[in-house]
Parts: sequence; C-alpha cells; structure tokens
Amino acid sequence: GEIENLKNKLSRSGTLGEVTPRGSDKEKHTQVEMLKGLNANLTQELKKAYVALKIAHSQLQSERKHSATLKKELDEQSSKEQTNSTTEQLQRLELENLQLREKISQLEDQNANLQSANDEIDIDDLNYLD
Repeated sequence: GEIENLKNKLSRSGTLGEVTPRGSDKEKHTQVEMLKGLNANLTQELKKAYVALKIAHSQLQSERKHSATLKKELDEQSSKEQTNSTTEQLQRLELENLQLREKISQLEDQNANLQSANDEIDIDDLNYLD
C-alpha cells in the first residue's frame, strides 16, 4: 500500500538506490545483508510511524467532533441564559408597570378629591383673602 509507494519514491530519488559495496565478495555480501536488515528495520519503523499517524489523526477528528459538540452546547446554554435574563427583565418591568399604574390610580383619586374640595370653596371665601 502506502509503504510500498513511499519505498518506490525513495528508491527513485536515490535514497534507497543500489549500493555497490567495496571489497571482497564476502564483505560485499555482509554489507548487503546489513543494509537489508537496516532496510527492514526502517520499514518496520515506517509502519509504526504510519500507524501512530493514523491513530493521531483519528484522535484529532474525535477531538474536533467533541469540540464542536461542546461549542454547540455552550451556544445553546448561552442562548437559554439570555432568554432567562430577558424573561426576568420583562417580569420586573411588568411588575414596575403594575406598581406605576396603581400609583397613577391613587394620584388620580387624590386629584379628583382635591378637585371636588376645590369646587366646594366658594368664590366669596376667596374674596376675603384679598
């Protein structure tokens, strides 16, 4: 799969190209075997790194989903709190409005009483003030 593709790319770029060891055939054979072992080890490390990368990618996606869920919950909570705050404000204003209406009603009653008391004062009574 992807590991073979990586190996092909590396060998095309010359990184894992053919090695021509110097010295006797036995030394060459030993060097080739050593390089094959090194290549096998590197391939194993590459496979492990690839698996670790896949796991990390999966965890990242999971974290992103979790983060999106938390953000959505936070937005909903914030919206609820705003609604609750607005509702409380509205209730306070309605109560204030009711209290003001009662006060207006009392003042209108007082005004009516003063008006009728005023009407009873005779014009002649006012003349004596002069």
